[in-house]
Order: sequence, then C-alpha cells, then structure tokens
Amino acid sequence: LPRRLHAKLLPCACERPVGNAFPACPFSELCNSQRAGRKHVGKEVDGVQLAPGATVPPIVVGGMADAAVRRAESHDGWFLLPMPPECVTAAAGRVSVPVIANQTVAIVGDPALPTRNEIAQRMIDPDGLYGVPAELVDQFLLYGEPDEIAERLQAYGDAGAARVVVTFAAGDWHRQAE
Repeated sequence: LPRRLHAKLLPCACERPVGNAFPACPFSELCNSQRAGRKHVGKEVDGVQLAPGATVPPIVVGGMADAAVRRAESHDGWFLLPMPPECVTAAAGRVSVPVIANQTVAIVGDPALPTRNEIAQRMIDPDGLYGVPAELVDQFLLYGEPDEIAERLQAYGDAGAARVVVTFAAGDWHRQAE
C-alpha cells in the first residue's frame, strides 16, 4: 500500500500489541514513543508532525428522558425542551450541571414580522420547521414587546437557567436582536 493509505487503513502501533508493529507505518515511531512514555508532540517522522490535542468544547446534552439526564450529568450542561420558566426550577433540580433553557420569540416592532396567528400557523404545521401541537404554541412562542421578552428571559434566569437560547420565529432577526 502507499504510505498515506497504509497510515489511514491500518491501526497505529499503539493500537496493536508491541510485537505486531508494522515498521513501514509512518506513525509507528510516534505511537511507540508515546507508549514508551516519551513526549511525541512536535516530533516529526517522515514529514508528519503531531500537533497538541485540541481542547474539547463544552458538550451540552438535550432531551427529557432519564437517559438524557444521565448523559447530561456526565457532560457540561442540559439543554431543556421549550418550557415555561416555572417548570425550569423543577428541571434544574434534576441535575447538578448548568441548565440551558430556550425560547422562541417574535419581537413586536419589526415591520417584516408576520402576525402572531401567522407565526402560530407556521409553528403547528406538521410538515414545517417546528411541528408543535397547537395546544403548546404558547409554551413555545413568546410574541411581544421587548420589555415582555426581557421579563421572560429574566424569569428563566431566576428559575435556575444558566443560559437561554433565543430563536427568532420570523421577521428580520437582526432588527429584533437589536
């Protein structure tokens, strides 16, 4: 095999028993130096140099099932399904990691903003982006003035949410975000 394919298709020496290393593998020396306890970062073999490992970004787990809650506990946060602020307190009590709430908003004052009913119809469309049951639209959508939106976001923080992810339902989101 060509060396570049050999390195991709065959496991490195660190994944094989010591006596099974392929001397032709350009990564064998790097992997063997790691196994032997020597620093391999920055060392070059056959034009290949290993860079320092990247820092893993925070991992936030979503979902409401017990399994999702367990996964969230072993990561960096729990992303809640849309729910009113008063329900966030109970949800936050289920975990020891930060809780991230989310709210879909439509801020009145944007000339490109459809009416609340038009947005609600889009949200309940089973083939649309949200597919929300009609009886839950009020839980998912906050259609209001900037002060109303700010109060709701503050309520999430007061209820225990470490962060709130805001989604703009329609209209010019740049204008609404200002």
